[in-house]
Amino acid sequence: MWCTGEASFHDEVRDSGLSEEGWTYQGEYIFIFDMDESGEKTESVVEFLDSKETERLRGLMRRARENLGEPETSP
Repeated sequence: MWCTGEASFHDEVRDSGLSEEGWTYQGEYIFIFDMDESGEKTESVVEFLDSKETERLRGLMRRARENLGEPETSP
């Protein structure tokens, strides 16, 4: 399965240091499902994602938390 996802940030966590486009994130994901012989039960799932863009998303989430005054947490 090939999917996309988009993160939306509320206005209260955004700052003026980034444009509207800078706060926009769209990721791409690929999921591979290993099914049993009947094709009805999922036995395992492998997920691939764009690690470079995911790091950018983590940075946006960190910035949003800081803008709310929340302390940094470990991943």
